[in-house]
Amino acid sequence: MKNILIRIKFCFIILLINTFLTHISSASHEEEDKGASLTFKRNHQDKVQPTQLSLKAEVRTLATEVALKKAIKKWHEESNSSSWSLFKWSRKSRFDFDTTHIEYVKSTKSLEDQQEELIAEHQKVDKYIADHHLDMLVYSYLNALLSNTSSMISYAFDDNHEKETFIAPNTSLPGELTLIEQTLPKAETLKDANPFFVEDLTLKGQTLTRESYKKIEPQVLRLIYLTGLTLEFNQFEAGVLKYILPRILHLKRVSLKGNLTSLHLNELSKIPPFLANLEELDLFSLPQEETPTYSQKLMDIFELVPNLKVLGLSFSHINQEIDLRIQNRLRNLVGMRFQNFQGTSQTLQEYVEGIQFAYDSKFKVDLPDNPILMRLLEHQLRTSRIFPVESA
Repeated sequence: MKNILIRIKFCFIILLINTFLTHISSASHEEEDKGASLTFKRNHQDKVQPTQLSLKAEVRTLATEVALKKAIKKWHEESNSSSWSLFKWSRKSRFDFDTTHIEYVKSTKSLEDQQEELIAEHQKVDKYIADHHLDMLVYSYLNALLSNTSSMISYAFDDNHEKETFIAPNTSLPGELTLIEQTLPKAETLKDANPFFVEDLTLKGQTLTRESYKKIEPQVLRLIYLTGLTLEFNQFEAGVLKYILPRILHLKRVSLKGNLTSLHLNELSKIPPFLANLEELDLFSLPQEETPTYSQKLMDIFELVPNLKVLGLSFSHINQEIDLRIQNRLRNLVGMRFQNFQGTSQTLQEYVEGIQFAYDSKFKVDLPDNPILMRLLEHQLRTSRIFPVESA
């Protein structure tokens, strides 16, 4: 009884504070509405022009606020919530972000245009929030969301699991029930991510299957600014790449690491619209399949990536035929990444000198898994007065 009275007193105090703040904000709300649409304009017209980086941060912060307020507005309308019911929310509660309505993010509009549309949307939803005294709820969640603005996140399937127990019919004994326990991947890392800031996602584990991916797919698809994806698995289920990659819109950078075979390359060649948009593509295979079929599938992919700027390959896959195809077809390349190099630094130096000659002196080469050899290569190139190689 004593605990109940304490909770009632606490809720009453919070309600009084909320009412007080609402009266204060409502007095100036009309003025804020008039000036809200000019706030960001003044920042970059009357003062110093913002950089594209700072403007991008402003747009995504505003997008976070608009999405959160829309989610709270939707919840409030559906539940017909009173002020008292707001206290039922715990700090662990989440609102489901409906990022699909942010159409201008998926368009080719400039950051300035995106900002203007966001400001207009913000004005509409902000009035509802103020009229229904939801300000405190909004900002308690908004602060938590904006404290997580990481642009790169990594999710390991094998390290993120939780047990789920449920009752199901016993197949061996009809009419009986049995207790079943299964292990499922947790998506806490993805759920907690701010969907308006994540640009690069790494998924890793032992085996990537369609079934395991579907359990986290909703969390991946809500990352509407996602342009870089790394899939690092020992095994890839047949058909899983063809399922995943086309469904994530606007990917520009893709890195595939694992036991890639000619069958997986064939899957990639079947999704030309996806390949046509890529600017960076890594195909790092372990163990390497060195067959004429694999080489042919690689060359088939080169025909489908006209905008590719950076290519990553296992060095053992390089041969004269593939090298010529790269130089003839991928004329927009500005760099290459090599993995699993096995050979002498002299062999690598000769290859780099040749590829720099085929392109230009600014062509970059990187060995992401062998920084020691990379530094030795840079030293040898400088010593021989060949154009220096920069780490990509």
